[in-house]
Amino acid sequence: MSKDAVFLAQNIDGINHLLSEMQSTTEVMWMYFATKDGEMHIHPHTELDDGFDPRNRQWYKDAVKKDGLIYSEPYIDTASKKPCITIALPVKDSQGNLLGVLGAAWQKEQPMPPKR
Repeated sequence: MSKDAVFLAQNIDGINHLLSEMQSTTEVMWMYFATKDGEMHIHPHTELDDGFDPRNRQWYKDAVKKDGLIYSEPYIDTASKKPCITIALPVKDSQGNLLGVLGAAWQKEQPMPPKR
């Protein structure tokens, strides 16, 4: 098992708890952490289509490519089938290796935080 996999395995409960707390106290529709291996940890918990791979979503690709915070263009959310916008940020280990992407999705009609 790689060092990154060990880190995630040891910390996934904390990551899930943080996502749940953040989602329940903000105006976001979903909070999620998509790992570099394609695992999706989403709050509130939602069943996604079989074969769903977050690495194929534009918000994931854009955050990795930019290597920083992104605001997505509006898209149709896979779970809710409603228009939404995602803010996403790559998460890296202390060596700068990608662990995954942290994201928050807003329904298009909800107020968004200001862009930085």
